[in-house]
Order: sequence, then C-alpha cells, then structure tokens
Amino acid sequence: MVVAGIPEPAADHAHRLCGFALAVREEFARFVSNRGLDINIRIGAHSGTAVAGGVGTKKSA
Repeated sequence: MVVAGIPEPAADHAHRLCGFALAVREEFARFVSNRGLDINIRIGAHSGTAVAGGVGTKKSA
C-alpha cells in the first residue's frame, strides 16, 4: 500500500502516484521476465480520503 500527498499535501499527488504505479509495473515485468516466471500483478488506485486496510485472516502481532 502506498499513499501520495501525505503528510505534506502536493498538488500533483495523483500524477506522482500513477507514475510510481507504472514504474512498479515495469520493474515487476523485468523481474518476472529475468526469472522465467509466469505471474501477473494488479495495481489499483483510489482517490479521495485516506483509507487503510489489511488482507488475511490473522492479525499482526
């Protein structure tokens, strides 16, 4: 999970976040290609108030 524009507001936070997502996608593609893996990644973006969440069935200690 990544957040843009916090704690210091930035007028271009959405642009920065999308640029980061595209860079992650490119690096991931390079990573799997170099290892001969057949896996994919999905990236989503939310715009609005800050939200957080967790995935799984166990709490972190």
